[in-house]
Amino acid sequence: MRFGFEHPQLLWALPAIALPILIHLLNLHRAARHPFAAVHLLQIVKKYSSRRLMLKQLLLLLLRTALVAALLLAAAGPRWEEVRTRPDGQPSAIAFVVDASFSMRAGRNGRTVFEQMRDRALERASRITDGVRACLVVAGRAEGVESSRCTGSGRRLEGWLKSMEAGFGGSDVGEAISTAARLLERQTPEGSAAKEIVVFTDGAAHAFASGPTTSLTGDESIVVELPREPATAGNYAISAAGAITKGDRTRVSVTVELFGASDVDEKLRILMVDAGDSSVLGSVLVRPLAQEPANKTMSLSAGSEARIAELRLQVKDLLEQDNYRAVYLPPAEKASLLLVDGDMSALPRDDELYFVENSLAAATATGNKVEYLLVPPDRLAEKGLSRYDAVVLANVARPAAAAAAALEGFVANGGGVLISFGDNVDLDYYNQHLGKLLPARLRDVVPLGKAETDGTWQGIHFGRIKTDHPVFDVFDHPQLQALRHVRAKKAVVMEPSLHQGERNVLIEFENGLPALVEHRYGKGKVILLATSIDMDWCNWPTRATYPPFFQRLLGYLAGGVERRTPPVLEVGQPFVTETAADTAAVVIESPSGKTWKLEPQEAGKGRFKVTFSETWWPGWWNVELENDSGQRLAATPPGFVVHPPPSESDLTPIGEKSLRRIVGERAKLLSSARPSAGSSSLSGWLLIVAALALLAESWLIRR
Repeated sequence: MRFGFEHPQLLWALPAIALPILIHLLNLHRAARHPFAAVHLLQIVKKYSSRRLMLKQLLLLLLRTALVAALLLAAAGPRWEEVRTRPDGQPSAIAFVVDASFSMRAGRNGRTVFEQMRDRALERASRITDGVRACLVVAGRAEGVESSRCTGSGRRLEGWLKSMEAGFGGSDVGEAISTAARLLERQTPEGSAAKEIVVFTDGAAHAFASGPTTSLTGDESIVVELPREPATAGNYAISAAGAITKGDRTRVSVTVELFGASDVDEKLRILMVDAGDSSVLGSVLVRPLAQEPANKTMSLSAGSEARIAELRLQVKDLLEQDNYRAVYLPPAEKASLLLVDGDMSALPRDDELYFVENSLAAATATGNKVEYLLVPPDRLAEKGLSRYDAVVLANVARPAAAAAAALEGFVANGGGVLISFGDNVDLDYYNQHLGKLLPARLRDVVPLGKAETDGTWQGIHFGRIKTDHPVFDVFDHPQLQALRHVRAKKAVVMEPSLHQGERNVLIEFENGLPALVEHRYGKGKVILLATSIDMDWCNWPTRATYPPFFQRLLGYLAGGVERRTPPVLEVGQPFVTETAADTAAVVIESPSGKTWKLEPQEAGKGRFKVTFSETWWPGWWNVELENDSGQRLAATPPGFVVHPPPSESDLTPIGEKSLRRIVGERAKLLSSARPSAGSSSLSGWLLIVAALALLAESWLIRR
């Protein structure tokens, strides 16, 4: 048996036992003497009864001191605890399962649940004698220690525990228990005495979602250490956040959820920390009875450069770190376009780019910063393309050789080109002079659909759409369905073999022919529209989807769309990015400044990619590309955001019945309210002593 206290920190109050003694000493203070006959007579009488009074005062002092001491010791929770040993007198083989998930960072008064559980694990580890096999299994990913290891030294186990810190991801305690059982099976001889698995966890329900994945052998005993104060109050968290820039305004959207019990509406302020400056971005009203997340969208001025900010929910709850979320603020949109009109007309509706100009004018009216210059084909060679973000070749017959060479260099350096067709285009000339920019050789112009009696063609609709492409990010399901109603009567057919690289078909016709194809060349991209951009070959300009689609498409070619969509990952989720063939390395920097340099791996068909799995810390991760000469350029997108799993914000404890179904009916569940089996509390006896002392003091003082 071992003597200990449930709340040893309360023993610091034991000096309060001296209070009755101090009061007694004050009562013994002698007053100044003044001769007085009547008082002198009383002193003579008192002399005969002083011994009896002194004994009474001494008994009262002892009773009051015992009363205070008994109450203080009872509050500290003294108990006799049984020390488990093998039949031969040596401790059992033991495995510690420590929950290191993000929810273990919850706590009160600056002390987390993980720190409390670690202290209790250290106290148990201090009782392990050398030579006993002890294992440590981490549920989740902890900072500073390997996930599974064993030792024959209790001191070494203590060292591992002291170096541990809770992580930011999830955990599967049931699987960790199974791992501990397998480790103990290998660490002890067959038929050896009972083994023990001690689990240190916050008891959150999400940590026991799967239960033990393998059956226990039956000779292990399981002890589950739980927090003395289980989480009962609700916990707020930012479960989603993002930002979209349109023109010179950035819209920041935030989703706030309440996990746990609460029936009070709360209006919470949202702060934004940008370059060290904190400002109130807005407030969000959380209604628990609505049983759904609260969403808030706020608008602010877009900057000329991209910024990384942090959103903070101003609330005090059990888990503070889920009230923060990093967000990428895209720069103000400003696209500079060169429109080359291959079929100019004095009649606006007959002009090749009339409908594109109207779409760009509508974009400018809604706040998008779009600048464009409209020129005839013979002036294309005169224009310095470096000042533009994208070029549109609309039904241009035969671009001059110098212009074709300039376009090739423009795309190789990161520019974007949109090519559309019409009756003027010379396909053979394009194959010869612009072949490197084309996704495939152009074969012929073909009619689509059934022939009409008047010699025209019925046309066919768009079919499959690559909805996961950035161009389609802003289109909802009804808008995508409307895109499929576009009908084309003529189109350019491409050769099935590719000239270079791999083409990316964004839209197909109903018959499977490519309608919109993307091709990467150097650092830039070319998109080929197999039909016309006006009404000569299709009815797209009459559809409501035309203006928003071409606004989005030209923004993508100009580079604005890709800057707005950095990946958002959960902790531990791998980051995957494709790179160009001339990229020597991808440099990834964590929020704390730690860097990794990864070499791209070939993914087939001329594609290269990098997969990075060390995403264990929340915040903004910066990504740069390094070429063969060591020069670093910002990637597209320039990084990614990592956040803890939203399920970890739910601190609701698992019920005792559910927990026993997972860990077994024989398991011991320990907390301040549930003392361990084999231990006896002395608090009750001390309270009885205090009650008896109080009764005795009351009786004696009246004697």
